[in-house]
Amino acid sequence: MSTVIEVENLSKKYRLGVINRQMLVDQIESWVARKLGKPDPHASVFERGTDRMPTPYDFWALKDVSFEIRKGDIVGMMGRYGSGKPALLKLLV
Repeated sequence: MSTVIEVENLSKKYRLGVINRQMLVDQIESWVARKLGKPDPHASVFERGTDRMPTPYDFWALKDVSFEIRKGDIVGMMGRYGSGKPALLKLLV
């Protein structure tokens, strides 16, 4: 049978905390507080008293995924919460 979909080494990375509007507002408030010499209202207990901003982190929804679907195959996707099922479908469409 012929190959209909072939995926090799597909990866998708999200930078968490980058596009969230509330996080942007919080970072601006933290920056203003530091410039005014006040404590950061959004700092965690471990960051209070330091000049360190919370940094966003990377989350790999998919990493080096490879598969092949042939004509006539019946395919289903199963996985735990957060395993990248919707991310894979969005990339295939």
